[in-house]
Amino acid sequence: GINKEVTINNNNKNKTGYAALSSTDQSKYPGDYGDGPDYNTAWNTPNGFTASTTGNITGIYDMNGVAWEYMAAYVDEFSKDESGFQADDFEKLNSKFIDIYDKTSTTNSYDKMILGDATGEMGPFEYYADSDSTQRLHNSWYADHFYFATASAPWFARCGTYSHGVAAGQFALTSDTGRVTGGRGFRIVLSPTN
Repeated sequence: GINKEVTINNNNKNKTGYAALSSTDQSKYPGDYGDGPDYNTAWNTPNGFTASTTGNITGIYDMNGVAWEYMAAYVDEFSKDESGFQADDFEKLNSKFIDIYDKTSTTNSYDKMILGDATGEMGPFEYYADSDSTQRLHNSWYADHFYFATASAPWFARCGTYSHGVAAGQFALTSDTGRVTGGRGFRIVLSPTN
């Protein structure tokens, strides 16, 4: 990795692999966003490389902004779940492929976090007002948005959206119901079976 926050993908058309121009203001919430040469450039340009986890063309893109990404992590409570999964679906999975958290979790359940999953390492956490005057919880790594999943919003999502500016980032975390919406996505990762 590059040992710093990667540049946000502030493309509001949800184009993958884009990077905000340094001339846009990402120090506020919401940050500047749009589609085109006044806002961002594609992954295969020198500016586009700044949105990669390695700072070059070989890294992982869209780890900051564009859309929230669902994780294979949820709170063990399906009464508010909108993902389409059933509780017994997860009994068939190997536990190394999914993180399951206690259903008594709250948005700032520091005692429910697990070291090693990029929840426990992010503290301490602090509420403060962003430039839009709304109080939000932020982590101590780059001040990214940070809300732990709860029984009413049992799925974890990371990265933030194209408009989140300073609150987005590879360590941003929020909770959601698992619903299908334009501002949510996921990644497929292939791993060996043994």
